[in-house]
Amino acid sequence: MTTALQQVVQRGTGYAANIGRPVAGKTGTAQEYRDAWFGGYTPDLAAAVWVGYPEGEIEMKPSCADSESLCRPTRIDQTGVTGGSYPADIWHDFMVEAVAGTPITDFEAPAGLVTVTIDTRTGCLVGERTPDEHRSTATFVPGTEPTTSSGPECKVPKEDVAVPDVFSFPVDDAVETLEGEGFVVIQVQEESSTYPPGRVIDQSPPAGEEIPEGETVTLTVSD
Repeated sequence: MTTALQQVVQRGTGYAANIGRPVAGKTGTAQEYRDAWFGGYTPDLAAAVWVGYPEGEIEMKPSCADSESLCRPTRIDQTGVTGGSYPADIWHDFMVEAVAGTPITDFEAPAGLVTVTIDTRTGCLVGERTPDEHRSTATFVPGTEPTTSSGPECKVPKEDVAVPDVFSFPVDDAVETLEGEGFVVIQVQEESSTYPPGRVIDQSPPAGEEIPEGETVTLTVSD
């Protein structure tokens, strides 16, 4: 849970709460911006900030023109007061002072857990071909950790790729281009009085269409 909440501050909606040391937290925004929170913690201290009106649920928006309930205009360059705006800013400023002089420590995983390196695209163990950007350590209760990098459950989801335009290419060049993009190629022959033999005179799917990598592209070749 802490690992997930660290991502909120490092690159998510709570980025404004980043104080340059390990922090985990969560933003919260009520409907129509009537309340906003940021709750966060370091290994040493936890704190929460709430922004709203004590007298009731009052919308906090830049403009109240379309509001159907109590609303007060708020000076903010967003759609309304969110947990990542004023609450995260206040939390940041408070915590900078509150932990000043405290040694920087990291979060420690509880004892007895298992840490492995996984492929973030599948949740399986990393394989030899797993790119560095998709390698990450993950912690599990013993017996629940992934144990393999192969199998149907570890198949990397295919990405959609635009089919290259190989019309009028010599067939060998067309096949090389398509296979280079990860497609499977099959060929059919068709008589043509317009193009010399061995040229691509049609392709399916057509050029520019996005299909999953590994799918088949059929080339019609002049005979």
